[in-house]
Amino acid sequence: MRETDERDEWLGDVLDGDVAGLEPEDRVARVVRAGRLRWVGSATVALATAAAFVGVIGWAMPIVEEGPDATGPYGSAEDVTFEERNVPWSFRHPADWGTRTYERASLDGVTNMLITTVANWPIPDGGPYRPDPEDPSLLVATLGDGGAVVSVERFWSHETGATDAGEFGPGAFSPDPSSPGWEFRERARCEGTLCWHVLEWLGPEVSADDRAAAERIAESIGLAHVDRWTETDGLRTTLHDEEHGFTVTYPNEDWQVADENLTPTLTQPQEIASIGTFNMPTSQDGDGLRIFDAPVAPAALASMDPTDTFVSLQESGVVEGARDDRPARFAEGQEPEVLALDVPFDAYWTPFIDAGRGFYLFVAIGRDASPQTVDEAWAVADSLRFLASPSP
Repeated sequence: MRETDERDEWLGDVLDGDVAGLEPEDRVARVVRAGRLRWVGSATVALATAAAFVGVIGWAMPIVEEGPDATGPYGSAEDVTFEERNVPWSFRHPADWGTRTYERASLDGVTNMLITTVANWPIPDGGPYRPDPEDPSLLVATLGDGGAVVSVERFWSHETGATDAGEFGPGAFSPDPSSPGWEFRERARCEGTLCWHVLEWLGPEVSADDRAAAERIAESIGLAHVDRWTETDGLRTTLHDEEHGFTVTYPNEDWQVADENLTPTLTQPQEIASIGTFNMPTSQDGDGLRIFDAPVAPAALASMDPTDTFVSLQESGVVEGARDDRPARFAEGQEPEVLALDVPFDAYWTPFIDAGRGFYLFVAIGRDASPQTVDEAWAVADSLRFLASPSP
């Protein structure tokens, strides 16, 4: 079990609005220039066993394209597409260039990162697979003066030290003081719920073709063909839903997210996320526990114990005028619904508008749930962040 103070840290982060990685008024996540600023998470959380990134999940898997049939404005006849199950971006690169992906949870600053490096030579084992201002010898020695490297970096959003925000670059090339003769430039972009930072790094004798290829790679980087992906610091997980344009954060221990629509027969509104502390079966026609006129995951509700909690989000295609804007805290002023059925939980129903979109939030809290579990349920709801419109 996690220590109480760690849970309280997480709940405090959620309530301070620092968790979700996607602000409703500004969907551009913070992107920090490499070598200057580092994204740092809560210094109180130890990640000795943490994985910095968890792979793609959900209702659609990435499509991996290989071969010379280049597409898009940046491709060439020799380019292939890079896509991996545990990486949320893709790009085009020459078929004979090497790639490596590196992930790390830093114990000293609780910095979580995911880095993919592509270079004009096979990249050696070890890491990190990127130009490192503190120790560039690995790639410099391997590539020689004709080296060309492109590094794309994703930092998880539980940071406290970032100050830069938005999209920038590419800037002008600048000398790399740690590698005589080498030069680099930076850029950052966002797409959907993903933001990334790109570094181009070129040796003094790089060929014109490899220089052009590095630029082509940097320009082609974009969100991979994924509907859902997650990232974690070992204590909590953030789900990115690109199809429906939102993120939500939940504790790793005891909580799980449904990997499919639990109410597939309901089309208006449409269920887009369900998260709970128990195994949540998918409803079939007429089965389960129906507590409202419109069904809300009936089979899942029928499986709830008095100690469980459940959070479900539905989106309506119509933003109703009677619906209020999203409350500052979903738990504030809430009274449970009056239910005719004898069930082991209290149910809360909140219609709201956020980012110009209409939603219904359903929260079921078991009557014997611990205070921590209750607080976590409302913190999960408060962590929701939305794009103004989902990705096409």
